[in-house]
Amino acid sequence: MDTSALDSSYDFLIEDETSLEMNTCSICKNPYKCPRVLNCLHVFCEKCILQLVNVNSMFSVLNIICPTCSQTTTTQLNRGTLVLPQDYVTRNILEVEMIKSRKLICKSCRDNKEATFKCITCCNFLCSSCESMHKMLVTPGQYHYMVSIEEMIQNALDKTALHKMVLCEKHNNEQMVYYCNTCNELACTKCLNVPTPRTCQHSYDSISNAYKKYGTELEFLVRESKNVMKNVSTLPATLEKALDNLQASHDHIKSNVEETFQSFKAVLDSCKNEVLVQLKSAQKQQELKIMDKFEEVKKITDNIGGVQQFATRLLENGSESEIMALKKLIFTQMLELFSKIPDVKVDAKLLYTPDVNGFENHCRKYFGQIITEQGMNAAIGPISPPTPRTNFLTDRVFPPPISTSLVESQMFDLNLARLCSLNVDDNPILSTMSPPDSLGDLLNTPTSLDSSFALNNLQALAKLDNMNINNNNNNMLQSLMSPLALNQSGLDPFAVGSVSSLSSPTTTLSPDIYGVATNSNWYSKERRAPPTRPKRHSNRSSMDIVAKFGIMGNGLGQFHSPHGFCLSPTEDIVVADTHNHRIQVFEKDGTYKTEFGKEGKEDGYLFYPRKVVFLNHNQIVVCDRGSDRSRVQIFEYPTGKFIKKIQVQFIEIVAGVAVTAHGHLALVDSVHPTVFVLNVNEDNGIMKWFNCAAYMDEPSDIIVRDEDYYVCDFKGHSIVVFNDEGVCLRRIGGEYITSFPNGIDISENGEILVGDSHGNRFHVAVFSHDGTHLTDMECPYIKVSRCCGLKITSEGHIVTLAKNNHHVLVLSATV
Repeated sequence: MDTSALDSSYDFLIEDETSLEMNTCSICKNPYKCPRVLNCLHVFCEKCILQLVNVNSMFSVLNIICPTCSQTTTTQLNRGTLVLPQDYVTRNILEVEMIKSRKLICKSCRDNKEATFKCITCCNFLCSSCESMHKMLVTPGQYHYMVSIEEMIQNALDKTALHKMVLCEKHNNEQMVYYCNTCNELACTKCLNVPTPRTCQHSYDSISNAYKKYGTELEFLVRESKNVMKNVSTLPATLEKALDNLQASHDHIKSNVEETFQSFKAVLDSCKNEVLVQLKSAQKQQELKIMDKFEEVKKITDNIGGVQQFATRLLENGSESEIMALKKLIFTQMLELFSKIPDVKVDAKLLYTPDVNGFENHCRKYFGQIITEQGMNAAIGPISPPTPRTNFLTDRVFPPPISTSLVESQMFDLNLARLCSLNVDDNPILSTMSPPDSLGDLLNTPTSLDSSFALNNLQALAKLDNMNINNNNNNMLQSLMSPLALNQSGLDPFAVGSVSSLSSPTTTLSPDIYGVATNSNWYSKERRAPPTRPKRHSNRSSMDIVAKFGIMGNGLGQFHSPHGFCLSPTEDIVVADTHNHRIQVFEKDGTYKTEFGKEGKEDGYLFYPRKVVFLNHNQIVVCDRGSDRSRVQIFEYPTGKFIKKIQVQFIEIVAGVAVTAHGHLALVDSVHPTVFVLNVNEDNGIMKWFNCAAYMDEPSDIIVRDEDYYVCDFKGHSIVVFNDEGVCLRRIGGEYITSFPNGIDISENGEILVGDSHGNRFHVAVFSHDGTHLTDMECPYIKVSRCCGLKITSEGHIVTLAKNNHHVLVLSATV
């Protein structure tokens, strides 16, 4: 028998060549027998499914757990038969295989003869003898259409001949000929006549008419699922990035734990030294008491010995009258001396009463705990299900699979639709909603969601393959992605005073891992992660320790968590002793010179000073926390006489301060990454500002050379360079060259020096003016924790401040 026609018609059942495994039950490992479909769309033999559950009766309610995906399907038995849909395609594939292999057996006779006919009406295979008998025994009024196996093969493209009828399992295998529009289920003739509430007032259509109405919905769902799969396919990369971020967070916290341990250890060392000093003092006091007793005993002993010697000499040489004459005197003196014998019961013990349990409790409380922050990255979460919507082909409303927040789900569907296309009319999901008028409205829509939610989707828009953005949309997108347009933090210094903002920068540069910035039409912080993970340099030049001074304390030359320093015009080292609320001045060898400052929030006082910089030879700027946010004050140097305060109510925490070539102050905020330029001659001196949040994560230091602003990005592991108008020019460094940078300076020759203390070693990376990485230097002789700042002296030495170690380091380096 030629089965080539049958093989060519096999494509309408499956798209690709069906393997043996696809037609095999994963439980019994045999070809499917009565394949049933679970809610998860995994297919198993009916008998195999029944083996997975305990069947108590012929009408049991069953909770079937899929062995493949563990999803639960709730169904029931109806006279021992599972009320689950059959996998009709698999059933037809197996039947075609049986036709090709001539393994069809007559279903009517007991002789197991080979079937040569098929009844299209009742879907039974019959032999030639049973075929004529079957025609005579059919129900009156019904016509059973018979077709031979040979005709089926010759006319293989006729799906009617190959497909079995879908039968009703509730009414003795009656053929399903209707579709209930209300229940979305097939129904037979008897189902329509059952007088139950389930069928009352239900509308029905023939299957062919129903398919014309609703059949294309599945096609649309498949097309939509392909679009969703494109978005889902990006999730593994997001998760990989999450793992990288987790590892980076782990390494950073591990370093912080070590730093905290060193800080606690320094506190313990200080406590130990204090207790040892107390011990020595107590010992000396007790020694003095004991020595005083020694003197008293020695004096009494000598006096008693003298009386004893005098009395002995008198007894040996004196007459009776002489002895009696001095007897009273001797007795009186001896008894007097006996009464003065000192009490030598001295408490020579010293007590030490440590509270180990109390220390352990407080230590665990203040050492810190690891907290897993939930929901920090919305991009990692699952794709939200669609909200209730009217189907675009009919007026029927489909309920959502799960309940979600209306604002959140609408927001997500809107963003997802915009990711697929910016054309509203081409997307049925978007056309059923009430979207904002523009992408700008989308960014400014007040919702409970994070403002970066829409921003993340807009950034992902540039990565989709099927984008169709016209020039106007592209220009609008670029303007919206500018740093000023994306400032959603409420930071608006121009709401008060007569100040002017800068134009939004549109020229951006993307980073290179080895420090050289390259041009790019699109910039995103997500692109900072390097493609490979190179090892840190092993051939770093060593820096020797020239001077090291400072310990934890509040005395002269002692520090408590200093956060910043600078060099005076005469190159004295001026330290912001943060927790001691003062400014201390030292020579470069560590010799203490002077200090100024008293604790207080009033003008002229200091409250946790963080950063310092010199305006000129006799004026110094101090940034502290004297107001609700940061405060900028100017003092006379070195007397510390208060001159004035500059109002800067918009800066949360000053991460760095520098002086421009025009004598203005440049401050960078670490909470809302923004650079502010202040005019020191005005009380409300904000001249201009630019938001750099689109280019960096957490600023940690700043320096200004010529008209360029060099800003350290602590969490971005790089230096970002801006011009005077706030345009990003280039990026210097990379994650494995400048890890967690916290200090920057530029030498007289133009080399850029970037310092960090990642790994408890002070490391300096040197770059040329254009960002080319030149060399690395490291001090291997001392462990440091959280260094703040970097300055270069006229001798070429490098000065830094180890905040958690409470000391200043001066290191030798050839720059």
